[in-house]
Amino acid sequence: MNQRSSIPRFAIVGHPNKGKSSLVSTLSQDENIAISLMSGTTERNQVYPMRIDGELLYELVDTPGFQRSRSAMQWLKERSSSPTDRAEAIRDFVNLHQDSHTFSAECRLLQPIIEGSGIIYVVDGAIPYGKEYVFEMDILRWTGQPSMALINQIGDGDYIEEWEQTLSQYFRIVRTFNAQTADFQKQIQLLSGFSELKESWHQPLIRAVSILENQRVERRSESSMIIMEMISQMLALSVRRNISGEASLFESDQLHDELKQELREIEQLHRLKIEQLYRHQNLERQEDELSIIDGDLFSEDSWKLFGLTSDQLLAAGAIGGAATGSTVDLFTSGSTLLLGTGIGAVIGSLTAWLGGEKLAKSSTAKNSAGEKQLTVGPIKNIQFPYIILGRAIFHHMTIEKRTHAQRTPIHLTEDQNITKTLFNDDRKEFDRIFERMRKKGADNKQLKENLTELINKKLLKAPMLLSTSTVPKQVRKTQ
Repeated sequence: MNQRSSIPRFAIVGHPNKGKSSLVSTLSQDENIAISLMSGTTERNQVYPMRIDGELLYELVDTPGFQRSRSAMQWLKERSSSPTDRAEAIRDFVNLHQDSHTFSAECRLLQPIIEGSGIIYVVDGAIPYGKEYVFEMDILRWTGQPSMALINQIGDGDYIEEWEQTLSQYFRIVRTFNAQTADFQKQIQLLSGFSELKESWHQPLIRAVSILENQRVERRSESSMIIMEMISQMLALSVRRNISGEASLFESDQLHDELKQELREIEQLHRLKIEQLYRHQNLERQEDELSIIDGDLFSEDSWKLFGLTSDQLLAAGAIGGAATGSTVDLFTSGSTLLLGTGIGAVIGSLTAWLGGEKLAKSSTAKNSAGEKQLTVGPIKNIQFPYIILGRAIFHHMTIEKRTHAQRTPIHLTEDQNITKTLFNDDRKEFDRIFERMRKKGADNKQLKENLTELINKKLLKAPMLLSTSTVPKQVRKTQ
């Protein structure tokens, strides 16, 4: 057996508009597969390979839906006299009708099956079982190929139990699987189920599961580095402009706006990197509706959602403020019994808390050429790194859990408890790193490594830490 023939291949079959293309899109991580609520979107067979790092793991064949299964089954019964010749009757049917219009859909979906593909039969659990499905299932059973049935619930109805009872009479494995909303573990469980259909597929699909699990770990690790680089760049960013005399308020405001715009562009660039890492090349956003992910980085909502609470900000400000207070103790020979350290902490805390609106300071100085320059930035505000980190983690969680069958723009539900749950367990570690970045520089190698490690841990825990109300709303299910 050559390597190509040992690659598991599955034909995704069923009624039109029951979720076949969505299933293929999710399991192949391909967002370019056409998905529509209209019947007949898939007119011919299309093979979609699942590759990771160039290695082919399995193939999925998207097929047209059954159109004339009753007539096709009648033709087959007239030409078959016993169960032993049913597979041959199927081949005769395809050979005879493949160029005719009458059974074009049936011939196309049966072609990969008679060539050796496994069968994944998809039905809609939102509508009741009907007798017309018997003909489809009978035809598939006649092929003799290993098969599994998937119940996809597209609408609001719930006839899953009825479908399970019926499908179990025709298929050895029956699973409920929504390609629009299935999380990673659901997808892995489905692939593990595929591995039980045929002995020669077991090892290749178990290997595929292992590779996909490793890919998930590697994606989180790479995302952590992307987010770390974004934070490092944003914390170090400043903008300059040559001026002839004293800086005017207009020039200062212009530079502040320029700084904000460059920060937005850095954030967008790194978001795109994460989206592309997860194979979401054409993700759409509704800027005017996204007050968290794609809302303005400097909007009041962003500061409320991803900034520090008052208690958290006071604690973080105390780290920087205490250094100022220690100077008071030094000049009073400690007669304040280190009270100055506490006072400095409070002053630093209040400055941090009240400084939310003033993002960056402006200053003037001469450059090496003797030209006078106005400089704005970098941002020293204690809230700022938490805002950009919180947004980045929330964005990553949205992208990581988004299936490739979802085609609506990303949209998140606001939750005022995001900060409390997201940074509750490791606030002090982040505080120390951000404070040292402000003092030693955001490009410090060791600090960047430490920050990357912390972010990686946070990406792993974020889905469990955030409440269910912060999870992206489910989009409408489609084919």
